[in-house]
Amino acid sequence: MAGGVTKSKHFFSAVHETKWLNGLGRKGYRLWAVNGRKYAFSVEEGKSFNYTMEWQDCAIDSPESRERVLEKASLGEPVCAQRSLWLYFVSEHPGSMSKKALKKNRAHYRNPFLFFLILALICAGLAVYHIKSVPFLESEGLTITIPTFKGNENPILDLLLRLVYGLWLVAYNYFLLFGHFLGNTLATAVVSVLTPLFLVFLTLAAVWGTEWARWLRMKPSEPESDEDMDVVPEEETGGPPEEGVPENVFAGPEDENDPSEDIPRTEAETAEPEPEAGIAETEGESESWKSQNTQS
Repeated sequence: MAGGVTKSKHFFSAVHETKWLNGLGRKGYRLWAVNGRKYAFSVEEGKSFNYTMEWQDCAIDSPESRERVLEKASLGEPVCAQRSLWLYFVSEHPGSMSKKALKKNRAHYRNPFLFFLILALICAGLAVYHIKSVPFLESEGLTITIPTFKGNENPILDLLLRLVYGLWLVAYNYFLLFGHFLGNTLATAVVSVLTPLFLVFLTLAAVWGTEWARWLRMKPSEPESDEDMDVVPEEETGGPPEEGVPENVFAGPEDENDPSEDIPRTEAETAEPEPEAGIAETEGESESWKSQNTQS
């Protein structure tokens, strides 16, 4: 180890951050801590490191996150740093990413994109609705005029009123930009407020959507596990039977035509066993005893 280095850089895109880290990793920079936009490295000469970033949709100390850390460590990619719910993994071989981890990274950018896009569409819809109501408000004479400023004898209150009036003039001049096309109505004032909100929400949706599109173009590089493929492990199903071994080696023949009955047998095997001598004498004595009792 040649020493430690700290670099400061701000990223919004995790894709660009990973590329920057991999560029430093090829020079022997091994990341060991991230604090805000400060990155701490240890420089190891003659080595090259690769980095991957994964977003955790649960607490870092949760069983799911711990299981993921152990899984990556078994692949030779231990966790080297953490920032918020982002985990940084380092390895000396090309980094990998599972299908499930890629889905989490995509969802991290997809959900804000959809949220800001919906807000932008709501603002646009309200603006269109008020623009259509401008002719009706003009016909009713509901227009906005700038009030005249009247000073106050109290110098402090007079200063406050002048500040408020100055802000009102700024807002009114901004309002006149829309009033030039739509007329000085209350609907025009609402449109003048909704327009910048629409632009802000649309810009945020474009930023988050661009990053989401970058992750959509990526493909998983880690071998899929049974959980990713939705396959039940063989331990739960019993697994397939081994080749050359019947499913039940102890089961008898299912039909009556047992091939073992066709085997020829000798006369000694087919003959019935003779009763023993002791048993025969006992049976003869019992019959004579019964006859004597009958005669008496």
